[in-house]
Amino acid sequence: MGSGSATWRGKTVRMIATVLGTAFVFVILPLVLQDAYNWCWHLAHKVMRRAATCLPEHVRGDREREWNADLYQLRDRGLSALIWATGTLIHAPNLARIEQGLPSFQYSVAKRAFDVMVASLALALVAPVFGAIALIIRLTSPGPVLMRQVRIGRDGRSFRCLKFRTMRVDPSLHIDTLLVVLSVGFTSTSCHSCGMLCVAT
Repeated sequence: MGSGSATWRGKTVRMIATVLGTAFVFVILPLVLQDAYNWCWHLAHKVMRRAATCLPEHVRGDREREWNADLYQLRDRGLSALIWATGTLIHAPNLARIEQGLPSFQYSVAKRAFDVMVASLALALVAPVFGAIALIIRLTSPGPVLMRQVRIGRDGRSFRCLKFRTMRVDPSLHIDTLLVVLSVGFTSTSCHSCGMLCVAT
């Protein structure tokens, strides 16, 4: 009697588990997947619209319509649509730079890395020459070896650069001597009074 009751309970448990498993696979799981699909689809639309806001206004509308058409082709694949929209958002800043006639971010980074690498290599190669020039300036003229000047760089921004000093620290005090030398008409020679290279006129 006890063995038969245990067998009946075991069959009942297996039948209930089978019904619940079948209901989960054919009823609950599709509903969950449909909700996940809808969530991914709506989120993909939001991400795509966010990407469109990164673009200039004169191309935003046309580009958004193109992206909507591309996104519609993924209407049956919610996760794929979300991945596509995320990739669009990542590349939107570069696309905005291109639409504005500016180089892409990857190009800017690559060019900057190339410039720094080549400049560092060139600086290492000419360092002995720079050292010799600095030594000559120090031995032949009082004052600092380098001087600072302001220059205008990219986008009109000013920056300070270092240059080797090629004239006296106080040239304005020797302007009279320089004018006399130029008026007399020396041949091309170094003028010890002003520390400059004077050329006959």
